[in-house]
Amino acid sequence: MQGPTEFNIAGSCKDWTIRDRLKKILVPTLVLGAKYDSMNPEEIKAVAKRLPNGEAHICPNGSHFSIFDDQEDYFNAITSFIEKVEGRKI
Repeated sequence: MQGPTEFNIAGSCKDWTIRDRLKKILVPTLVLGAKYDSMNPEEIKAVAKRLPNGEAHICPNGSHFSIFDDQEDYFNAITSFIEKVEGRKI
């Protein structure tokens, strides 16, 4: 479906997209990425902008596994987002 690699989509999913449907996701949504991630941080921010209640966070020292290589920033971002949504400190 994807093709031979994740970096060059050539399979049956090549032209598939849900970008036009992101505006229908109304719940607060955090889109996490990292400076050295395989997905471009600018694209991560663009996805968050398409969500009515979306917010992006880019871990400055992370890669594709920020949960491991930029843990403090990663979990601080999640905690801050939950506190903001819930309106109270965790």
